[in-house]
Amino acid sequence: MGLLGALKVALLSRNPLGWGTRSLEKEFTKLGHSASIIPSRSLATKIGPVPKIFSGGYDLSRDFNAIVLRILGRGSLEETLHIMETCRSLERLGQVLVNSEKATSSCLSKFGMLNDLSASGILVPLTYAVRNIEDGIKAFEAMGDAVLKPIFGSRGMGVVRVKDTEMARFALEEMLFQGHVPLIQEFISHEGFDIRALVLGHHVVAAMKRESRNFRTNISRGGKPTPIEIGGEIEETALKASAALGCDYSGVDLLPSNRGIYVLEVNSQPDYRALQSVTGRNISSEITSLVIEKARR
Repeated sequence: MGLLGALKVALLSRNPLGWGTRSLEKEFTKLGHSASIIPSRSLATKIGPVPKIFSGGYDLSRDFNAIVLRILGRGSLEETLHIMETCRSLERLGQVLVNSEKATSSCLSKFGMLNDLSASGILVPLTYAVRNIEDGIKAFEAMGDAVLKPIFGSRGMGVVRVKDTEMARFALEEMLFQGHVPLIQEFISHEGFDIRALVLGHHVVAAMKRESRNFRTNISRGGKPTPIEIGGEIEETALKASAALGCDYSGVDLLPSNRGIYVLEVNSQPDYRALQSVTGRNISSEITSLVIEKARR
C-alpha cells in the first residue's frame, strides 16, 4: 500500500473501549485516515514459511501503514510474552509500530526500565530487586524508609510505603506469596508533588504537577493535577529519559528534590486524559500527527 493520501492505522489495544484508544480513533478519522481498533486478545499468529498475524479478517503486517500500541496492563505472563513476541514479529515483517517493540519492552518492567535509565546516567531512586525476605529486610534496613512495588504494574497498584521492619516483612511475605519479585526503593523526601511530562519526539508538549497528601500521586489514587510549564534541567531530564528507552512518545514521571531531579518511571503507553484536560492541549491529535509522520518516512 502506498503512503500517499489516506493511511490505514490499527489501534492495537488491551482495552478497546478505553478513553485513549477511542480518542486516537477520533483524531485519525477527523484527518481522513482509517483507524481500526484491534483488541489485543483477538490476535492469532501463523508460524511457517509464510508467517501471518491476523485478527478479524485483517492481516496486521500487510493491511495497515502503522500500528499504535495500547497493549500494556494487567495480564498473565503468557499473555504478556505473546503480545510482545507478536510485536517483534510484526516489526520483522516490516510493520511500523508506535512505540516500537523495543521501547515498549524497555518500559514493561520497572526493574528493566530503571536499570536502563541508570545505565544511561539518569538519576533514579536507589532500588533493590530481591527474591527472598531476608535480602529484602537487609535492603529495607539500609534505607529505613522505603517504597515496595511489584516489577509489573500501573496506577499505583500494589505499591506500599514501609517505615519499620515488621511492616516490611509483612509486605515482602505477601508479595513473594503472590509470585511477585519485589522492588525495594528508597523513599525520597519531596514537597508533596511529582511531575508528569508528556514527551513527543524531541519535545515536551505538556506537563502537570500531581499533588497528594498520600505518597502516591497517581491521578487514579486521588492525586490533584495542575498544569505546569517546565524547562531547564527538568525538561532536559524528561527528554533524556524518553530517548534512553527509545520512545517515540512517553509519559515521564519526575521528582524534583534537593538531591536532584529523579526519574521515577517512563510510560511507553501513558494515560494522558488528566493531562489533556488540565493543559487544554489536544495530546491525542499530537500523537496522531507523530504516527502519521513515522508511517510516511
